[in-house]
Amino acid sequence: MKLKNKNLKTFFISVYFSSIFLLILLLLFSLFSCADINFKNLGISSESNGKQSILNSEVSQGKDNDSNNGSKSNQSDMILQSDSKDSKEGNTENNINEDYFYDQKSRQTDKNALSNLNVRKAIFFAIDRQRIAKELLGDYGNVLNSIFNNDSTYYYPAWSKYSYDPQKAIQFLKAAGYSKENPLYLTIGTNSDSTSRQKIEEIIKENLKEIGVELWLSNKEPREWFADCLKNGNFELGIWAINTSDLSLINNYFSSKKIPSLESENSKSYNNFYWYTNKDVDTILEKIKVETIPSNLKALSDKLQEILSQDAFFLPLYSRIYAICANKKIKNIEIDSRNGNYFINIEKMDVQISNNKVDSKSKKTSSDTSEVLSSNLNNVSNAENNKSLVCGIQQEPYSLNPFILDSNERDIINSLLVRGLWVRKESGIYEPFLVDSVATGSAGSTEKNDLKLSLKVLIKLKDNIFWQDGTPITSQDVLETINAIQSSDIKNSINSNVNFSIIKNIELLDKKQFLITFSEYSNDWKDLFNVIIPAKLLKDKKIEDLFYDDFFGCGPFKLRQWNKGEFILLERNTFYAGNSPVIDAVQFLFNSDVNYLLDKLKSQDIDIMSVPADLSLFEEIKENDNLNLIVVPGTLWEHLAICLKPKQ
Repeated sequence: MKLKNKNLKTFFISVYFSSIFLLILLLLFSLFSCADINFKNLGISSESNGKQSILNSEVSQGKDNDSNNGSKSNQSDMILQSDSKDSKEGNTENNINEDYFYDQKSRQTDKNALSNLNVRKAIFFAIDRQRIAKELLGDYGNVLNSIFNNDSTYYYPAWSKYSYDPQKAIQFLKAAGYSKENPLYLTIGTNSDSTSRQKIEEIIKENLKEIGVELWLSNKEPREWFADCLKNGNFELGIWAINTSDLSLINNYFSSKKIPSLESENSKSYNNFYWYTNKDVDTILEKIKVETIPSNLKALSDKLQEILSQDAFFLPLYSRIYAICANKKIKNIEIDSRNGNYFINIEKMDVQISNNKVDSKSKKTSSDTSEVLSSNLNNVSNAENNKSLVCGIQQEPYSLNPFILDSNERDIINSLLVRGLWVRKESGIYEPFLVDSVATGSAGSTEKNDLKLSLKVLIKLKDNIFWQDGTPITSQDVLETINAIQSSDIKNSINSNVNFSIIKNIELLDKKQFLITFSEYSNDWKDLFNVIIPAKLLKDKKIEDLFYDDFFGCGPFKLRQWNKGEFILLERNTFYAGNSPVIDAVQFLFNSDVNYLLDKLKSQDIDIMSVPADLSLFEEIKENDNLNLIVVPGTLWEHLAICLKPKQ
């Protein structure tokens, strides 16, 4: 009985201690589970015990640092998470996922970090612009350090100070309170259909990561990017291109009066997407508007660029290039650096014909087209010596109306159809075309008054200037064109440096003379007369309703045929007021597949076309004995922009 009781006692003691042991195990398991959860929330694994002690040391060091971003309370979490390489939250050695990025970004108490000049300069010094230019354009690409290309009168390398210098970038970022241990989280965006800009983004992202700035790529469809993000200031860093073909254009980009939120029904197309304001810049821009002395304009431009570069809210990257591929038989080709137009020298362009026979390449493209090209050309004395060109373009115009915005390729076609009172050269000089003389002041006055004071100018048209049908061009045509524009629904969307509303009145003196009175002065007032429409076409139609199927003008060529979806055929205008072109006909062949057009070019079924900036394609063209490659830097340039609009 004693033995039985003893065994029973032993059993209960065993159960008792076993229960205690199990309770201890459960307690320990519970503690470690909680610890594991906490470790995961901090971005480290519960297995990283050695690593944890190192991170804790770094946290204590981070808390002693001064920070201008007001995020000291969050430094512990930020540093732990930035060093985690195994976190299931998505932070890896080389990249982070979207949820993790925006979680960290939300912890930054300074929502306007880009308002700090040190941050902006850190970004600029961190970017390897030379690498960007070379990777995208090879030997054709060079870093741009001005808002004008290297051939411009106004070139001033104000941004050369921002050479690639990661160590200097780190110093500027540290002065702003950020570092690789305490990173700054920013977004960068562009239009999602541009592979070249996305490549730029990747390089910039890689550069900025090296100094302690984490970027998230937030690209949008083109319409959303430009209409919603840029115009509304809903971006932090952005990439797009701007055109500074002339000094007068810069006002629309950098004036504080041109911030998109200030647009009205009567004044639109404001392009200060940076939301940049500087009173000194505004003053200089106003002076540029009225200054006429070239040396003074150059000095103002230099001073302006120096201020813009010091304020560091955009960084020029490189000039876009225009590339043309043409059959070697075409002579005297020049490219307009403002828009890539390869017909800027159309009056002197020529086609070398072998054996005095008709060039029949167009017959390979379309039998109907070749028949039109080889017949029914007016005023050709020897049909066998007709000279024609076939041009390949990807996008067929929606309209030939020069007042309706369309593609750059439409504008190339229109350059052969349209002329105005003046032709503005690449240098910015206005060359009279339909104008015989200009006098400032009142009618009949011989005194050369300053137009800036009188706001009146007397224009006399040339004699013997005609529309394409041989009818005279008169002052009535000028008046009706301006009246039609001012009363149209598109007057505020016309792509012009000057608003048509500054024309207060036009008084007709006779068929060739008229007096213009302005409400205010602009150096670019002649731009308002880039296009003139015959008065007879405006009797029954609004100006915006013209030229959807035809065209009527006074350019070097006139429209012969437009087969929608196939081609446009132009023939030489025998009533052209300038030097008559040597070329008799130009055909524009439409096909949205650039590879199809390139094949036609190589097989000599197409004579000339714009080609994409593709380095491998360039090499292929160079190896073709029948083709010439012409590449020029344009006035359109890519840049990294910073939005200064205050964030809530």
